[in-house]
Amino acid sequence: MRLVRTVDMWSFCTVLGPEEANKQLRRHWQTWVTEDDLRKLHAMKINALRIPVGDWMWRPYGAYVNCTAGALHELDRVLDLAHAYGMRVLLDLHGVCLLYTSDAADDSLR
Repeated sequence: MRLVRTVDMWSFCTVLGPEEANKQLRRHWQTWVTEDDLRKLHAMKINALRIPVGDWMWRPYGAYVNCTAGALHELDRVLDLAHAYGMRVLLDLHGVCLLYTSDAADDSLR
C-alpha cells in the first residue's frame, strides 16, 4: 500500500487514482463504523449519530468519478445498523459543489 498525505477527499482521489483510492476507501468504510460500535453506543444510551457526507456520493464529478463508488452502499449499511439500534441519524452535508455545470470538476469549485 502506498502511503500518501492528502488534505481532502479530492486530493486523495487525485493522487491515488480512482482504482486504488476506491480500494482503500472501501476498506476504510467497512471498518470505520461496525455493528459492535453501534452496540456499544446503544449500551451507553447514545441515541444519535452524525454522519458527514459529500454531494459526490450521489453525483460523482471530477476526481470523485469511480473513486467514491460504493459510498451509498456503505451509508445504507450504517443507516440500517442505526435503525436496528433505535438511533437517529443526522446526515451532515460536509462537502458540496454549488455549481453543477460542465465546469464542476474545475479545481476552483472544490
